[in-house]
Amino acid sequence: MKITHNKKRNTLFLYEALVREYTKAKLEKDDKKLWEVKSLLAEYFSEGKILKEELKIYKAVLNTENADKELAEKILSEAKRLYAGLGMEDIFQQQSSLIAKTNRKLTPKFWMNYVPNYKNIATLQQIFGQKADIPTRMLMERQVIEKMMGQKETLQEVNEKIDKYVVHSYVNAFNKKYADLLENQKSLLKKYMTSTEEDNTDFIVFLNEELQNITHKLNTAHQVAEVKEDKEIVKKLQEVKKKFNLLKDEEVDEKYLQKILKYQKLVHELEN
Repeated sequence: MKITHNKKRNTLFLYEALVREYTKAKLEKDDKKLWEVKSLLAEYFSEGKILKEELKIYKAVLNTENADKELAEKILSEAKRLYAGLGMEDIFQQQSSLIAKTNRKLTPKFWMNYVPNYKNIATLQQIFGQKADIPTRMLMERQVIEKMMGQKETLQEVNEKIDKYVVHSYVNAFNKKYADLLENQKSLLKKYMTSTEEDNTDFIVFLNEELQNITHKLNTAHQVAEVKEDKEIVKKLQEVKKKFNLLKDEEVDEKYLQKILKYQKLVHELEN
C-alpha cells in the first residue's frame, strides 16, 4: 500500500525547516528574516506549547540508539500513548496557524529546505497518525525499532551534511543576486559569508592576496598613459592611496568589505 505524506502537516519537519531557515538568514545577514523565524519558533515551539510537546515525542524516538529490542519497543509504545493524548484537533489548528504565517512571512522556498532523516520522520508521522492499515503500520514500527537498536550518525556528520547543503543553496542564491559583480568581488564575499570564527583561514588568505593586488595596482596606476597625462587624476589617485593605506587599522566587517569592493572595482576600471 502506498502511503502519501504531507510534510506541511509534520511538526518535526516544520521545526527543522525553521531551524535551517534561521541558519541561512544568519549566513545572509538577513536581520528581517532572522527576526521572523525567531518569532515563529518562540510562538509555536516554546515550553508548554502543544507543538513543542509533539516535538519532544518525535525526538524521544528518533534520538534513541543502541537500545535492545525490549527497550525500543517500550519507548515506541509509550510515545504512541503520549501522542494519542495530545489532542489532534489542537495540533491541527496550531499547524494550520503556523503554516499560514510561514507562507505569509517567508518565501515558498521554505518548503524546499533539506531536513536530514526526513524518511524516518515521515514514517513516525504515519505510525502516530494511524492512517496506514495495520500490516503496513506494523512493518513501519519494525523499521523504527530496528533504527532505535542501531548506531546513528554522529552530530558532526549530520551537521556537515546540513552545512554543505545550506552553503551550497546560499552560494547559488548569491550568484543570482550579485551576477553583475566582478569575479574577485564575488569570491571575496562568498569566502567571507561562508567563513566562521573557528575556520576563516581561506577568507583571510584571499583577502590578503586582494589587498596586495590592489596596493600593487594603485602604486603602478600612474604609469598608465591616460592617468599620467591628467594631473587631476594623479592628485585623486594619491588621495585614494592614502585612504586605502588607512584600511589596515580597521576591523574586518561588512563596512570594511564594502570599501574593499569599491577598490576592487576601481583598479579594474583603471586597467580597462
